[in-house]
Amino acid sequence: MFRYFLSAVVLSLASIATAAPTAASNFIAVYSLARNGIELGQVTDVFRLADDRYSLVSESRATGPLKLLLSGTIHLESHGSISNNTLAPSLYRRIRSDNPKKSDKVEFDWKAKQLTLTHNNQARQESLSAGTQDNLSQLYSFLFITNLPEKMVVPIANGKDVDEYRYTQYPSAPLTTPAGKFDVVEYRREAGPGQKAVSVWINRDLPHLPIQVRVVDDGVRMEQKLTRIKPGVDAQRNTQN
Repeated sequence: MFRYFLSAVVLSLASIATAAPTAASNFIAVYSLARNGIELGQVTDVFRLADDRYSLVSESRATGPLKLLLSGTIHLESHGSISNNTLAPSLYRRIRSDNPKKSDKVEFDWKAKQLTLTHNNQARQESLSAGTQDNLSQLYSFLFITNLPEKMVVPIANGKDVDEYRYTQYPSAPLTTPAGKFDVVEYRREAGPGQKAVSVWINRDLPHLPIQVRVVDDGVRMEQKLTRIKPGVDAQRNTQN
């Protein structure tokens, strides 16, 4: 089923050079979430396309015994357009259900080349650099790239700051997950002292879905791994400007 779905997405992506992506590219991806090797919960990402607009919504929640202690969810969403075969966000939000006051929002004004960053209801503005992504869109910005670059420099806006991520591509052995076995390439952040170490393993062939993500920060290793994926999301719902 998954390989059939990949084939359908490949056919839709082949039209990007001359037309907008089609609804065949819509999917729900579910990831396990672990901290230092101990499973914490589940991340569900919903990706939709309508014409040249995308909508990406992610929810993280605890599972198993931890669900009794961590009953809330972390909700992320990114909305924008497809530009130059990658995502161009217009709006990003992060909300914790157990503490809504601790929230982040980023508004992207590409015409004015201006970012509005809002963290805990405190807003400020910065200049907007070409290729800037948000915390969520960065993981899916590979989807539509036909030729994966050896190196990438990606500014990431998270509501509080804008950080520059310099990625280098590395070869990787195939990854086996509950969703199947995947030929992947690794993009590894060239992190300096005090910076988060980030590795993203993406499907080698189109569509370049994120299969595994690892973040190491201050000795804590957080890891997401794809467990299942399914197509058929309604493209007309929740695709915002």
